[in-house]
Amino acid sequence: MMKNNQMNVLMKGAMLLTIASFISKVLSAAYRVPFQNMVGNIGFYVYQQVYPIYGIGTALTLSGLPVLISRLIAKQSNLDDKLALTKQIFKLLATFGIIVFILLNLFAVNIAMLMGDIRLHSGISAISWMFLIMPFLATGRGYFQGNMNMLPTAYSQTIEQVIRVSIILGVAYLYTKGLFNPYTMSKYAMLSVVIAGLFAMLVLLYFTRKYGFTFNHSRNVIPYNKLVKIITLEGGTICLASSIMVLMQLIDSFTLRKNLVNFGMSNLASQMSKGIYDRAQPMVQLGLVIGMAFASALLPTLVLNKNNRKIFNKILSNVMHISLTLTAAVAVGMLSLMPLINTVLFGNSQGSYVIGVYCLSIIFATLIIVYSSVLQSRGNFKIILFSILVGIIIKIILTKLMVVHLGMLGGSLSTLMALMLAFETSWLLSKNYINIKIFSFKYFYKLLLNLIMMYSFEVLSLKMFSAYIDFSDHRLISLLILMILATLGATLYLTITVKFRLLTVDELSTIPFLGKYLKNE
Repeated sequence: MMKNNQMNVLMKGAMLLTIASFISKVLSAAYRVPFQNMVGNIGFYVYQQVYPIYGIGTALTLSGLPVLISRLIAKQSNLDDKLALTKQIFKLLATFGIIVFILLNLFAVNIAMLMGDIRLHSGISAISWMFLIMPFLATGRGYFQGNMNMLPTAYSQTIEQVIRVSIILGVAYLYTKGLFNPYTMSKYAMLSVVIAGLFAMLVLLYFTRKYGFTFNHSRNVIPYNKLVKIITLEGGTICLASSIMVLMQLIDSFTLRKNLVNFGMSNLASQMSKGIYDRAQPMVQLGLVIGMAFASALLPTLVLNKNNRKIFNKILSNVMHISLTLTAAVAVGMLSLMPLINTVLFGNSQGSYVIGVYCLSIIFATLIIVYSSVLQSRGNFKIILFSILVGIIIKIILTKLMVVHLGMLGGSLSTLMALMLAFETSWLLSKNYINIKIFSFKYFYKLLLNLIMMYSFEVLSLKMFSAYIDFSDHRLISLLILMILATLGATLYLTITVKFRLLTVDELSTIPFLGKYLKNE
């Protein structure tokens, strides 16, 4: 009975953490739509240039370090060792956070100049403060998760996101009243991260006091040189994998606008174009929720079954098939209907094709995130790290080469190709460790045919509608047409998926609506 009660508490906590993570991710993506509508392309450009630094900080406090810390804490056999190890980790992260804070402040102007806009320095200085809060959030969440208590993390991250988003939208509203210029607006928007982080700290402090924990232990549970290596390799790799799209955005912040000027645009036009280009970010982030959900659910199951090759391979095959099938549909669907999506969300269809191509990145970013979870379960962190570094280098090289000749489209294509090659690298390097053929030619043939049919249907239907209805710059009309075509396109895709047996019966049954459909057949 006791074990059942403990399991119930654990499952409720895990479910709460999953829901909280989902809410946080949706909030973090969705607020940027009204935000862009209020601040315009220039304001959005200024905000998005600095945003990737926040994204990396979030990977440290939410999706990266807490996971590693919880794993290290869970391995300790008694409370004293857990508390002592937590204190060790905190010291290392505090040192790292202080160094990053100092560097960002010392070189804020230099970083802004590298981004091609010296006025961005105030936003960079503002976001630097979050790295002083990072050690408290990462170790606090990691400690509680390591003790199978998910409530503190769930509450803290939900409150953090709600407060951050509320402040940002409030700042954007004041900006519309003419109280700030775009750069001051961005600085205050970035300071919302610090304020929200302090509230999250208070939540964790409340739980620390509630359970009566004291961190007065001074012994070293793990030698510091070994602990630094673990945090750097394993923690750093988890953070990089979970923030792969943020890294692509960071490279764009340093390269895209400057290369648009080399393409022939004026400074103002390049800023406007970057603001339009960045409209893709919230769409991609929402699309990645699927990938992150699969990765979060996948890792514990794979770890439990890593020594049972048959079950491990079956789970791996199922998840890779399902994630690719669903995310490919989402990404291609976005590409085909982007003029409508763009108009509904942002008031016009500017840059629709560029944004649509960028959204194809959802496919490969999801595969990277999910497959990284697979490699993590087997301890292959070096493969993940090397693959991501390959993607970063390719992105840097291709952005400069392609944007100068293709403009914004070059930025989208360089991101897509970098992610594709990063995933291919991890796939090839891991063949000796994961000896299973996941994707057959037959599967790819069916998937491609399905996507072509859905894409053709939606594009032709959209052209038919546009021949009789002028939906440009009309949000309500665009929304109605979007709802109709998205529903019909999704129905067509799912119908073909079932009829062509693109997924196995077991795989289909895990998808709620299709599972019910199959049972009724």
